[in-house]
Amino acid sequence: MQVGIAVDNTVPLHIPSFVEFIRVHAKTIHCRAINSPLRFAEAKINFKAEIARLSTTIRRDFKGNDLSLLITAIPFEDNFFYWGNGRIYIISFSDWHMLTTLPPMDWRICFAR
Repeated sequence: MQVGIAVDNTVPLHIPSFVEFIRVHAKTIHCRAINSPLRFAEAKINFKAEIARLSTTIRRDFKGNDLSLLITAIPFEDNFFYWGNGRIYIISFSDWHMLTTLPPMDWRICFAR
């Protein structure tokens, strides 16, 4: 399975490290960075509206992916944490701190050797 991952400017995830982590730990998932700039237009996300606004460049980066994950900390208007259409998903880490004490983006733990 080919999975593309994009992160907007609200999430401090270092994509190359995350992709390497997936490569090492999940042999059947081929993860790659989507490097096109990603910005959501609204203060609260409406999945259909945001997918319709995606740039041609980022849509081109989806080609060849079985799954494309777009990661943000902006909340959805319905307070869900993800929405998708089978191939493209937006995942929100909004208000993560209200649900758990686990750090949502401290991926350094995953990469400690």
